[in-house]
Amino acid sequence: MHRGLITPVMAALGAAFLAGDPAKAARAMLRLIAAPNPPTHLLLGPDALRFVREGMKAFEAEIAAWEEVTTSTDFD
Repeated sequence: MHRGLITPVMAALGAAFLAGDPAKAARAMLRLIAAPNPPTHLLLGPDALRFVREGMKAFEAEIAAWEEVTTSTDFD
């Protein structure tokens, strides 16, 4: 059942999907579980880190572009 759902996803993602080592991911999750202050979000893999950093840069640029509008809504 899962193979029918997973196979198209694997094909679409290609090598990026296959780059991750499931055993290493499991160890990372165990570290997360045991951590006294675990992160709210855990990124696994350099591709995930790159994707999120690019998104954060775009978000920061959008905030900067609209800062004047954002800060113009308080009472005078």
